Amino acid sequence: MGTHQEKTMDHQNNPDAACVARARALVAAAARGVERLESAANRAFLRVAALTEMLARLEGLGGSGEPEAGEAAALDAATVCREAKALLRYVSSRQWPAGRVVATGGRRRRSPARTGSGTSGRGL
Repeated sequence: MGTHQEKTMDHQNNPDAACVARARALVAAAARGVERLESAANRAFLRVAALTEMLARLEGLGGSGEPEAGEAAALDAATVCREAKALLRYVSSRQWPAGRVVATGGRRRRSPARTGSGTSGRGL
């Protein structure tokens, strides 16, 4: 095993090591973000389930001829509408990832601009 100074020098002299370290940090940050998304999605799912249950109960009360039941059903229906709209706003406000993942198992080729073999000197 080398000293800390040797490891630091190796890290500085090896640009791939810096890229791997950066990738590791980004993947860890992404994992934390996914955990937050998963938690938010679970809460939203539970809310949808509760609203669906309320709606089913309302639909079951639809045949009741009692005035109090009709008034309560109207209030509950308004609550379901309000809560569903709030949930839709919440879901619509989330910034979802594009879903593009590079999973080739190999190294990406360098872009022409980075390798110096591009057409940057020519006009379009």
